[in-house]
Amino acid sequence: MPSPMVRPSDVATLDAILHALYEIISGAAGQPRDWDRYRSLFLPSARLMPIVSIPGEKAGVRFLSVEDYIHRVEPIFAIEDFWERESSRQTETVGHFAHVLSFYESLRSPDGLPFERGANSIQLLNDGFRWWVVSIMWNTSRTE
Repeated sequence: MPSPMVRPSDVATLDAILHALYEIISGAAGQPRDWDRYRSLFLPSARLMPIVSIPGEKAGVRFLSVEDYIHRVEPIFAIEDFWERESSRQTETVGHFAHVLSFYESLRSPDGLPFERGANSIQLLNDGFRWWVVSIMWNTSRTE
């Protein structure tokens, strides 16, 4: 698959790439998301890792590629309004990498009350030219 065109403004700073991550997945039910823009934020071998916890069972991690994630959420976004916004952040930067603990709220409208809160553990690489998302791990209350 060819690399999607990147918006340099999306990947110039940590703030910009994190803003883009939340902005792209947010929208009204049935609103198409800009998945090529989303893909452009990630290294080709990046992983998205939701922690799945079902009451009474051992928690586990699901390992997803960017494409797996898109296929997993598209049916949800087709029928549900979904916005996500960052509420606070803790960042550690060492050399060419950063670890961001990004706390978020999930909402049904941009100005609505959160129906869920969580944290994304995001690892990023700066290759000297731009930031890349390497991996994201988060807790989810959704189960399949």
